[in-house]
Parts: sequence; structure tokens; C-alpha cells
Amino acid sequence: MSVQRVKLTKSFIDQLALVPAIYRDSELIGFAVRVNSSYKTYIVEKKVLGKSVRSTLGLHGNITLAQARELAREKLLQMSQGINPNDEKKKKVSDEDDRLAIEKLKPTMKEAFDNYLSIRDLKSRTISDYTIVIEKYLSDWKSMKLDDVSRRMIQDKHFELSKNSKAQANLAMRVFRAVYNFSLEHYLDITISHFCLLTIQLKH
Repeated sequence: MSVQRVKLTKSFIDQLALVPAIYRDSELIGFAVRVNSSYKTYIVEKKVLGKSVRSTLGLHGNITLAQARELAREKLLQMSQGINPNDEKKKKVSDEDDRLAIEKLKPTMKEAFDNYLSIRDLKSRTISDYTIVIEKYLSDWKSMKLDDVSRRMIQDKHFELSKNSKAQANLAMRVFRAVYNFSLEHYLDITISHFCLLTIQLKH
């Protein structure tokens, strides 16, 4: 792959044939365009802790030259401070994978309730009353992730149920609180911050 140093401009990059080559910018040292047989990519190159590092910024066409230059300046500054942008990318990917994995583990209202019933030693009447609450009063929450139930939703639900019966509304909130507290103990993915946000409203 040939290597050339030129002043990178949009018109220059646009006219480049898809022939493998690297065109290094003559103005921003470390910034370049890498061309292969299918596309053109903005990159940065610099030694990080004595090791040559090359990191991709984005595809030409997906980001503008101006955006690429700005990203390049940021990355080159990080690299001059000993930070490898490729390691940062891997960490972000890893963090996102962890987030998605945790998201999948978060229980829906129905899943949390079923687990609650399977572990808690409840009287048959209590099980019946709680099931009515889930199936009737909180039916629209059954398929929702527990921590997607917001404080406003709880307030609205309590207000709505109170129109018919304050006792039913309070029972529904008690059942939700019981299931939520149970899940807080058994599912690490339900955050303390979200719990704190709901605590006051759950005290009905």
C-alpha cells in the first residue's frame, strides 16, 4: 500500500480512485485518509508509549472532513497523553455488551411476580389477592421491565385506581412495592438510584 503526504481537501478525497493507499495530511500530522478497494476511511496514526497505533475515525461520506479533523485532534491529543484510542473503543464495546446483557436480565413485572410467588411463602388468599392485582389492576405493566415503571406512572396509576376504590389503589401499590423490593434483592440490575426515586411514591 503506497503512502503519500498531501493537503487533504474534500475535492481531493472525493476524486481518489479506490486503489489501496494512505494519504497523510500535510497540515495535521497524524491525520490521514486510508483508501481500499471498497471505501475511504479517516484515520489517525501516532506512537503511544513507544508503540505505533492506528485508529479509525469514520468512513468518508458518513462523517465530513471537518468532523474527521476535529475527531483527529481529540484523538491525537489523547494519544500524546499515552491513551490508546483503540483500547478506549474496546472498553466502550465491552461496556455496551455488559449493558445489553444486564438489560436482558432485567425482569418484567410478570416475571418478577412469578419469581416472587415461587420463593415467598404466602397464604393461598394472599396469592389470590396479589394475582388479581397483577392481572387486573396492573395488567398494563405486566410486560414492562420493572425499572421502566416510572414515578409518574405510579402516581397516575394510584390516582386512576383511587377513583373506584382507595383500598384497591393502596393494595395495588403494596403489591408492586413487595414485588419491587423482592426484585431489588434478587436482581442486581435494578438500580439503587431508580429505587430511591420510587420509594416515596411506593409508600401507600
